[in-house]
Amino acid sequence: MTGEQLFQRAAALLGQELPDTAYLRTFALPCINQLLWDTLHCQQALERSRGAEATQSAPRLSQFEEEIPYEDGLVNTCFPYGLAALLVADDDREEYNRFSAEFEQRLRRYCPCEFTALEDF
Repeated sequence: MTGEQLFQRAAALLGQELPDTAYLRTFALPCINQLLWDTLHCQQALERSRGAEATQSAPRLSQFEEEIPYEDGLVNTCFPYGLAALLVADDDREEYNRFSAEFEQRLRRYCPCEFTALEDF
């Protein structure tokens, strides 16, 4: 999925027509990059669960046309809700809370858990 496709999905969740989203578009790339940073742990867990080497640092999009380099399921399932939440965070706390809760719930369902060793104290 590209940054543009993600933005369009988030705008649809917010009930916004694309011609009316110029204001939101100015914040979208930084918000997408924040999502990439916030979900790096999940991307790493997905990669390790497949036996692949984990991504070391969060990528950054600089253009809407760029592909989001995370698992398709993670991006398709979770990111539209996370982006919608971030785009309305300053303007509508109720909508922010609703989309943020949906994002977190989907992220918990999608992201595999990681087991760590217990330490004796």
